Amino acid sequence: MKRHNRIAIVFGAILSSFLLLTMMNEVLDIPHYLFGDAPTSLEQRKGEVILEIIIYLVVVFVSFWSFKRLQNRINILEGLLPICSSCKKIRQDQEWVALEEYIRSHSLADFTHGLCPECIRELYPEHADEILSNMKVQGVR
Repeated sequence: MKRHNRIAIVFGAILSSFLLLTMMNEVLDIPHYLFGDAPTSLEQRKGEVILEIIIYLVVVFVSFWSFKRLQNRINILEGLLPICSSCKKIRQDQEWVALEEYIRSHSLADFTHGLCPECIRELYPEHADEILSNMKVQGVR
């Protein structure tokens, strides 16, 4: 099961529990029994139920709208990406684009470039020790 489907199920269960508890409170007049309060009249409880249902529907609408927006953003980078095993470009439609360009256009991520210690040793073998010691002094990993 996909993660956002599990989130939707949990979200629905929480909202349903909220509605069930609210309705039980109004039908059974729970504060009367728990705290010894004076019984609430049926007319007053009807008005409270209507108000609480309206509030519940607003919460459900706003939550569902927010969830759908987040779900659409999550779906963008789900699934398999056809990536070149050599240059790491990604096939998008019929053309190949750089990995950084693809991720930048499909998410809020941005990139900064550097070299890992192994690549520094491979590309600059005569200067690698000096570069790596300078990086260590500057706190760069």
